[in-house]
Amino acid sequence: MRKKWIWLALFVIMLSGCGSMEAQPRAELHIFAAASLAPFLDEAKQQYEEKTGQKLILHYAGTHVLRTQIEQRAPAEILFAAQESDVIALQEQGLVQQYLPFAKTELIVLVSKEKSKEIVSMNDLTKKNVRLVLGEEGSPIGMYSRQALKNAEQSGDFGHHFYRSVMENLVSNEHSEPEVITKVRLGEADAGMAYRSSLNEENQKDLHTFSIPSDYAVQPEYFLVKLTTASKEANEFFEWLQSEESETILAKHHFQPY
Repeated sequence: MRKKWIWLALFVIMLSGCGSMEAQPRAELHIFAAASLAPFLDEAKQQYEEKTGQKLILHYAGTHVLRTQIEQRAPAEILFAAQESDVIALQEQGLVQQYLPFAKTELIVLVSKEKSKEIVSMNDLTKKNVRLVLGEEGSPIGMYSRQALKNAEQSGDFGHHFYRSVMENLVSNEHSEPEVITKVRLGEADAGMAYRSSLNEENQKDLHTFSIPSDYAVQPEYFLVKLTTASKEANEFFEWLQSEESETILAKHHFQPY
């Protein structure tokens, strides 16, 4: 009789253990991403979580900031970078398992509503009372913006001192591209440079925009990075990001998939 109760107790414990294993949720997956990818990733996260039950934790910042965090061993498994040089730097430290080009977008000029009739072309950025805001030099948006201005000067269309004249109007350097948009939206700056993919119904109400002519335009790129810390779940998400489903979400938010 005693043996019977012992076996019964063991059986209950085994069943209890199996039940615990089945109920155990999948580990959270930490994704580090350039802040300008938020329109795409917020929707991708929702769809992927509904489809797989995998919990995604999104961390947004400038790519140069994310790189520093990863170097300090922040718990990232997937990185979306807006600057390849940061990816290469991580790769040289043995922190990258694989990376590939992921998407492209368009660099444009933003103008506040109040200045929409005064600033209608690149040349107007040199006007005396224009308050310009750009991404800081170490950030991808800062690098792309300055390169476009230098290209414009080198084209000869705006004179030899175009770049210097524009930079004399610089009143603020921002850590990330969404901060540039916010400054112009709120009227704290008259003009700035951002990605077309970051514009939506809400923020476009307060902004005027114009394209940078193709002769000196710079096309920003994003890179999808699988870090050496990547788990099985991270590998699955990495593969899904290359699917038609993911590309459809990218296109919806005005990104061009590779």
